[in-house]
Amino acid sequence: MATSYYVDSRNGNDSDAGTSWGAAKKTFGAMWAAAADTTTTEGSPNKMYLCGVFGEVMAFDATGLYNEFWEIHAQGFAIFDRGFGAGNTYGISSSLYWSGIIIKVYGCTFKGYTSQGLYGASRYGPKIYDCVFDGQGVSPYGYQSNGATDGTQFYRCTFKNHAQSGLHLRSDDPHYAMFKAWNCTIVGNTNGVELNTSGTGYAYWFDIQNCIFRTNTSHINVTGADTTKTQIGGSNSVGPSSGGNILTLNNN
Repeated sequence: MATSYYVDSRNGNDSDAGTSWGAAKKTFGAMWAAAADTTTTEGSPNKMYLCGVFGEVMAFDATGLYNEFWEIHAQGFAIFDRGFGAGNTYGISSSLYWSGIIIKVYGCTFKGYTSQGLYGASRYGPKIYDCVFDGQGVSPYGYQSNGATDGTQFYRCTFKNHAQSGLHLRSDDPHYAMFKAWNCTIVGNTNGVELNTSGTGYAYWFDIQNCIFRTNTSHINVTGADTTKTQIGGSNSVGPSSGGNILTLNNN
């Protein structure tokens, strides 16, 4: 059965149970470690509510059940700011998404990471809503795809101040869901969206719609095997065909 958990960085205590605001944990890591592995569904997932500022990474380990689904919600505000220094690598990190673990994140801010705002190492990416990824001029990427992770979808998110690119997309291995960034703000990055076409497999479909691109040094940059940008199109297709568009850009 799905369970709700609560984390309050100001008033919580890691020795408490974390199953109500009155008994909230203080840190995300302590709450995640204490949460029981339970079988849930996408329609009725476990939920974790966060409030405050957290000097840690939102890290999910691989010990959960494959049919354990989670939603993470900022309550008022939830800022993950790890500062700069050794080990401050990711904003959100998961060693396993697969068919469960984290499916949705709402309303969180991530900064102080030195590598990328979101990292996932397997096939099924989460849906991210109303989150901010602030590279503060130090982190190279807001999101960097890693081959089979591109089921990740961003809605109404902000990617700003990244030294390399707000979104770094890789055309490789199409076996899983497409990447989406809809109604996002991509601002102040060296590259707003960077498309790496060096992969030898089929192309993913990267769908960028209704986004604001502002004050990036280059809004769209293509590297790798095809730097002519001929694989960037604006059609609302259902996915890449042989020789078709890798990246669709609509109403940006």
